[in-house]
Amino acid sequence: TAIETYHRVKLAGDEEITITNGSSESYMLLLEGEPIQEPLVSYGPFVMNSEQEIREAFKDYQNTQFGGWPWDRPDPVNERESGRFARHADGRVEKR
Repeated sequence: TAIETYHRVKLAGDEEITITNGSSESYMLLLEGEPIQEPLVSYGPFVMNSEQEIREAFKDYQNTQFGGWPWDRPDPVNERESGRFARHADGRVEKR
């Protein structure tokens, strides 16, 4: 089956599959997970196992901003011409 660019495919985890790339360079993100049969509570961006853990996550975020924000404004916007890049925790910048 041909898969169009920027589309996703859901596969059965118990089946074998062969993926063949076309003639151009491609990138693929493959994720797999199995249900762990634990309670799930979500609120905003937080997903935990209990409401108490959600409250703790909010408190941690309010106190530390999860390590802080390295920019001088709350909503950094990259110029359209900057292209695709990733800034890693060690300071290294990877451009594509």
